[in-house]
Amino acid sequence: MRLILTSCGLSGAHLNEFQRWLGDPTGKSCWYIPTAPLRDGWSTRQAKEQMADLQHTFKFNKIEWVDVEYTKGAELRAAISKLKPDVVYAEMGNTYNLCYHLWNSGGAEIIRELMANGCIYV
Repeated sequence: MRLILTSCGLSGAHLNEFQRWLGDPTGKSCWYIPTAPLRDGWSTRQAKEQMADLQHTFKFNKIEWVDVEYTKGAELRAAISKLKPDVVYAEMGNTYNLCYHLWNSGGAEIIRELMANGCIYV
């Protein structure tokens, strides 16, 4: 299982380890989860800018915004199955809100399955 927990994003040793695990980003995809920052006062624009910065920095082939507060159950599973993410990036913010919606949506189980198959969780 490859898991990076940080309260301030990817920097320093966390960044180095993430880049080592990620390797060549060609063809790799990322599931961006904006749930926590949106409940912590960020605007949609701020979260989308952060997602765009991740895309620019790591050169993912594809990055998709899927908010587990609004996308649940079979719809969530279908969206993530289609994306086939190599990275799950749960943006910093209201952790309790994120946990609640991950459990409520079925996202927690999907993430466990993805990580069991080599996906990186940040």
